[in-house]
Amino acid sequence: MMDKEISMNIHDREEDLFSKWETNRGDFVRDGVVCEAAYRNTAPKIAVVLKEPHGDNGGDIRNWLRDVKSKDRTWDTVARWVYGIKNRKSLPAWKDFPETTPERKTEMFQGVCAINLKKAAGGSAANYSEIERIAREDAEYIRKQYAFYKPDLTICCGVGSLFKEVIGHCDKKSKPTTRGVQYWTWENGKHVLDFFHPARPIESTLKLYPLIDAINEIYSA
Repeated sequence: MMDKEISMNIHDREEDLFSKWETNRGDFVRDGVVCEAAYRNTAPKIAVVLKEPHGDNGGDIRNWLRDVKSKDRTWDTVARWVYGIKNRKSLPAWKDFPETTPERKTEMFQGVCAINLKKAAGGSAANYSEIERIAREDAEYIRKQYAFYKPDLTICCGVGSLFKEVIGHCDKKSKPTTRGVQYWTWENGKHVLDFFHPARPIESTLKLYPLIDAINEIYSA
């Protein structure tokens, strides 16, 4: 059944908010739900919270994710996360894990929500002090955007503490899973995980299985 709490037109609400938001920010890159119909009918609903956009996204990450044309370390990992979450009860061994082709990534991203705390593109290395400053200045906008989605799972990619602060979850106590992934529950079983960035230069397996183990543990608690 369709989640009645979600607006019937998330896209229009995003566009209205962004039209106000971008007047205060140069080089604004839009983001949010890739495909509204798919998102409303996806379980669990997944939001990925990142620091800032990178690469050639044409000013709108949603459009880039609707028709992926190239490899990208960040989004290749996110695609594996989404596949892993959807198949978490029977996750394949790494040798049998599906290849992250552009077509598969496009398919995986349809029901995903992507949010950058800083909407302007950054350089090759993120300036975290600048991201903190801008996220705090834009906290009201970020809270409004996040409220559109009501995700079941929010994966914070190296920005867990900052997201918790700006979104107003500071009163929610974090706790670790057995393997040490921090998370908190904010409303009716909706969970926020503090995980590392998908482009972190470590083995791809270490960016996947600890996250899926954590989600399985959270849902079995």
